[in-house]
Amino acid sequence: MKHVVLYFGSFNPVHRGHIALAEWVAEHVGCDEVVLVVSPKNPLKADDSLAPELNRFEMAELACARSRFPERIKPSVIEFLLEKPSYTIDTLLQVISIKSIKHLR
Repeated sequence: MKHVVLYFGSFNPVHRGHIALAEWVAEHVGCDEVVLVVSPKNPLKADDSLAPELNRFEMAELACARSRFPERIKPSVIEFLLEKPSYTIDTLLQVISIKSIKHLR
């Protein structure tokens, strides 16, 4: 079984602190993969304060690719496919129903 850590956030924008935390988790927690789940619409943030969701995903993709563990730190668009605003419980239920973490990308 694959051990995956889901790291939720708006990543608006993704920055070195986000990636440093993902790298630390990848190195010290014993997981196979860290997935940055880019939230398209955080219910606690105003819409006008967020960059477009695809731009934030692309920035996360670039940041993950430049991390120390690009093969283990990846972004996901799973919340883009769900009803907005995004709630963690809904995403987790979707992940459980997929039953395969490789479908998250």
